[in-house]
Amino acid sequence: MRRCLLVCGLATLFLLVAVSSASADKPVKFPGPSVTTLLPEGACGFPVQLEVLSSSTQIKIFSNGVVMGTGETLAVLHRLDAAGNPVTSLPINLSGPGKIVGQPDGSAVISGGGPWLVITTAADPIGAGLRYSRGRITVGITPTGLVSSLAVDGNVRDVCADIA
Repeated sequence: MRRCLLVCGLATLFLLVAVSSASADKPVKFPGPSVTTLLPEGACGFPVQLEVLSSSTQIKIFSNGVVMGTGETLAVLHRLDAAGNPVTSLPINLSGPGKIVGQPDGSAVISGGGPWLVITTAADPIGAGLRYSRGRITVGITPTGLVSSLAVDGNVRDVCADIA
């Protein structure tokens, strides 16, 4: 009986480890954000609000730490007046797709394709702006979360100028 308990206990432990290992290989999935938010001050020199109209974006976090996003996100950028009311608006497609890969030093590399909005302020080494890109994109992020580099194989548009 004692031997049966030991064997059954070890078998149960083995199954638990096997199941947890198998589930660790499956990515954690959740829907992308569907929010309205103020963008960081200083991106354009005036207040800008991002309003997500619709999103089918799925975020996946893999056991190795890689984060991937796929799906369609449609949004509107609003330039706000001093009272917080929209003055001008610009519809944008933020569908990506893309992935984030963390680096050993705590920095990260974001890479993707399609339409992207890169939001930066004066604190970022590449300077302030709202850069809307289409094409292949690579963004370097410092360990402190600043945007250190931006490379686009495609076109880039200054949307601050578009909504000014």
